Parts: sequence; structure tokens; C-alpha cells
Amino acid sequence: MNDIYRAEVENHGIVIHKWVFLGFVVIQSIMVFSVLQFPLESAMLFFGFFCVALLLHKLEYSIPILVIAIAVSEFVRIPAGPFYLHLPRLILILVLTVFLFRSLLLQKLAILKSKLDTVVLLYLLMCFISVFVSQFPLKSLKSTFNMVSLALFFWLTLQLLRTRSMVNIFIHLWIWVSTGVAVLAILEFSLLRQYRVVSIFEDPNFLGNYLLIGTLLLYALVSQRSLAGNPKSFLALVVHLIAVMLTLSRGAWLGLVVGILFVGYVNKNFWKTLALCVLIPAALILLSPEYVGSRIIQTLQLGERSAILHLYLNLTSLNMIKSNPILGIGMGTFEIVHQNYIPADSPAIIRLILQSRYAPHNTFLEIWSGIGTIGFILFIGIFAIAVKEALRTLREVRAPSRQAYLKGTVSALIAVLIHNLTLSYNREHIWILLAIVWAISYLYREEGTILGP
Repeated sequence: MNDIYRAEVENHGIVIHKWVFLGFVVIQSIMVFSVLQFPLESAMLFFGFFCVALLLHKLEYSIPILVIAIAVSEFVRIPAGPFYLHLPRLILILVLTVFLFRSLLLQKLAILKSKLDTVVLLYLLMCFISVFVSQFPLKSLKSTFNMVSLALFFWLTLQLLRTRSMVNIFIHLWIWVSTGVAVLAILEFSLLRQYRVVSIFEDPNFLGNYLLIGTLLLYALVSQRSLAGNPKSFLALVVHLIAVMLTLSRGAWLGLVVGILFVGYVNKNFWKTLALCVLIPAALILLSPEYVGSRIIQTLQLGERSAILHLYLNLTSLNMIKSNPILGIGMGTFEIVHQNYIPADSPAIIRLILQSRYAPHNTFLEIWSGIGTIGFILFIGIFAIAVKEALRTLREVRAPSRQAYLKGTVSALIAVLIHNLTLSYNREHIWILLAIVWAISYLYREEGTILGP
């Protein structure tokens, strides 16, 4: 462990500690507003300047900078029209990205030091290469900037979670806020009679994606034998499960099942967990045949309209991959070129619907088709490295609460990735979870308090 990094935390740990709550609020706000068409770049401005201010301990100077940066970014944002109108905004983001990297590196933080950082940088390199092979390079450049923003999001979240206590506070805050969001969803269903609840989000799938994190954190805590006696955790878990069911998001349901099975596997009671995952849906079909039950049955019917639509969207993406397997068609160009790759045998009504679609509804296929096989392997490698490191740490950690946090965050990451097989949005959730998993994997395994190998 580098003595410089340890000394930095010893000198500033108490000062940084008080900003955990504010940092948490910022992250939660980004997760909500980014899916409300709030530009990810603007969110990154806010979060980035906040973290720089946190690290430099100059919050009084950062607030006016934050306001000016967000105002300028919003002012130059053009939602439609020729792409050259977006160039001032992209230049602004580029300048701020350079500023953030410079600030982080000057502070001698432990980023760009690990295998994971190397793979993330190579992944970003493939995103930039896709700009040069794209038929629409400016469009690909904008999408690549979004990828850079997400990577910065990951690195900056790491800097927020610099000690074990900060991670613990962050996770507990997350569970409390997520429980509030879940309660609001239940009230929305019971009072407003919403068929599919959205709570504070604009789409049930976004809500389901968000609730997966809190649900699996709570499930890991409740399933840990020495921690299972906490009635508050059990009640919060029940509230989360009800809210996830009320979203009627089949992708979220699938992710939840896979996440629970993962926890069962690491707890060495996989078959009991599998039986639970079979019995609960069966009970829901019997107890609510016209609501949740019908949705579950539709999921098992491959001929259902939504399933067919997703199938042909996936086939369209696969056609793109076949045509440009190595370097892809260019990041972010799906909405422009996808009509040229719609399967020839698709039904007329499906073809008509597909022509108006602007995303493949599959994050993995979108990235694979956009930056090619090399970039896709790097993307998968990012999460494989993080999960492998977490499992390695899990074998070494003995404290029950730390084991539960590791199981919960890793299972949540896996669940959100599974959900993104049917979703092209909410990538912020993935990178936030990646940062949390990577942070606690090192913090729980190392005796020091700073991130990095």
C-alpha cells in the first residue's frame, strides 16, 4: 500500500467523511434525473465538480462553478437539429473531462493503477476508434463522450467511497432511500390504481432497475444467518419485493431471480433458493391470476407481442454485428442505420414498429454492434474482473456484515446486468454498482483505507 495514499487519508479522512451524505444525494439525483432526459453530461458536471471540491476542500468555491457549468451546459444543449449545433457542448464536456482528470491525478489518487482501470481505458479507446469507422462520426463522437462520462462516474464514485465507514454509511443510506421509493410505488398502486407503478421515475422498467439494488442488498443481509434476526431489514425487503412485482417489469423480475440465486449459491443453499424462486411465482399466479400472474405467464409465451418485438430488435443488432464484427458500426448510430438491418422475414407490423425504434433494448448487443467484438470483450472483461475480485475477497472476509454487503452488491450488479439484456438505458446504475463492488473488494481485503492495489 502506498504510504502517500495512506497519509492522505489519515490527514483528510475526517474532512472527507462529512461529505458522504451529500455525495450520496448527488448520485441518487443523477440516477433519477438522467432517465428524465436530464443530460448525462450535465449530471457529470455536477458530480465531477462536487468530487473535485470535496478532494480540494474548497466547497465554497465549487458551488458557483457548479451552477455556471450546469447552466452553460444546458444553455448550449440543442435537443434536435444539425449535429454541429452540439459542438459547443461537446467541447465544453471535453474541457471539463481534461480538468477532472488533471485534478484527480494532481491529487495523487489511486486511479489508473489497477487491471480494471486498464481495461476501462482500453474500452474507451475502442469507443473512440468506432468514431473513425462510423458512417456518422459526429454522432458516434457524442455517444463516446457519454461513455467517457460513465467512466468518470465510476472513478469519481470510487473517490467518494474511500474508507470502510464511508462505504457502510453509503449502503445504509441507499437502503433507506430505496425503501422510501418502494413505499411510494406501493402507495401509487393502492391510491392511484396505477396498472404499472413508476414512483419517482418515468418508466416502470427504470424503477425496477433501481429497486433491484436495494432489494438484493436487503436479501443478502436477511439471508446472512447471524444478521437474519433484524425485523426492520425483513420488513424493508418485503416492501421492496412488492414494489418490484408492481412494476410488472419482466426484465427486473429475471434479474431479481438471478441475483437471489447468486446469493443462494455463495451461501451454499442453491437448491433451496431455486425452489423458493419457483414456488413464489407459482403462488403469485394463483393469488393474482389477472395481474402479476398473467404477466408471468406472458413472459413464458414466446409468441407474445413484446417478446417478438424484442426478438427482432435483437436479430437486427446481430445483423449489424455480422456486417461489422471487428470494429462495429459506430457507437450510437443504431437509431440511424437500424432500418437497413431489419431481418427480411420480419412480419409487416413488426417491421413498421421497428422502424420507429431508436434503441435495441439490449445494452450488450448495442455495445457489441457499436464498437465491435474487441470492444465488447473489453466491456464484459470490466465486470468479470470486478466480480472475480469480489469473490476472492468474499473467501477472505469473515465479518458477517461485510460478507452480506459483498454478496448484496455483487448480486445487484449481476441482476442489473441481466435486466439490461432487455434495456438500453440506466447505464449509470451499472457503473455505480461497479464502483461500489470494486471499492469494498479492496477496502474489506486490505488493512489500509485507500483504494487501489
